[in-house]
Amino acid sequence: MPTRTMGPGAGVTRGSPSDRLDDESGAVVHRRTRRLTVAIAVAAHLIGTGVVLVLLVFVLPVPPEFEGWTPGSAQLVRRNLVAAIAYVGLIVPAGVALGLKQADPATRWLLEERAPTERERELALGLGLRLLRMQTGLWAGGVVLFYLLNVSTSGLLAFEIAITVALGGVTTAAVAYLLTERNTRSTIARALAGAPPRSYRVPGVATRALFAWALGTAVPVIGVVAIAAVSLALPVSAHRVAATALCLGVIALVVGLGAMVIFAQSISDPLRILR
Repeated sequence: MPTRTMGPGAGVTRGSPSDRLDDESGAVVHRRTRRLTVAIAVAAHLIGTGVVLVLLVFVLPVPPEFEGWTPGSAQLVRRNLVAAIAYVGLIVPAGVALGLKQADPATRWLLEERAPTERERELALGLGLRLLRMQTGLWAGGVVLFYLLNVSTSGLLAFEIAITVALGGVTTAAVAYLLTERNTRSTIARALAGAPPRSYRVPGVATRALFAWALGTAVPVIGVVAIAAVSLALPVSAHRVAATALCLGVIALVVGLGAMVIFAQSISDPLRILR
């Protein structure tokens, strides 16, 4: 496919100040995309880890033999804490490295100040979904690891921890996807300049709405379902149920608001560019 030289902002309508397409060279957009890919990978993993910690410490009940600071519970906490630190220390740099490996081929044409080929255009448009699959794979390994680490101690406890890690993975993947879609507008606008999408699998409004729903609704509701399932096997006090409802309610409000803000911006920015 023949290519053409592409100067700063060629073929792109001036619009949102946040995109600044007419005032930036492709190399600047390329470097910013790399920086944002790193920042998004780190932030998404930290947010997912925070969700796991909140759910385990404040929300999910544990079997009676592990309540309080007993020798058994202390050993359990130490074992899982060491594993968590090691695993997070592994997946954060892995997420950054794999994210850059996905982003670089999708934006190399920007660095070279030319129009993208058909393949490069497809890579740029599908960057968010590829990063989502990558983050999901990293956290799926954590689900298996922490289940196997705890199943010999207590099958119920291993189930609780595995479900919690899975919720952290859903949060990480959804945050990474929404932020990537929000912060690669300049790249996508340039990729589509002069070549509107025909058969590209471009994530639409429904896809972004689904991930916003997953963050703001699905994660807290699954937490409630997990609590209900555990309560069938364990005696749970009214105080614990109230604390659980409070934590999950706060998570739903705060995380849901953030997800909807990102979702709304992902829709409003392209419209602002067209003005």
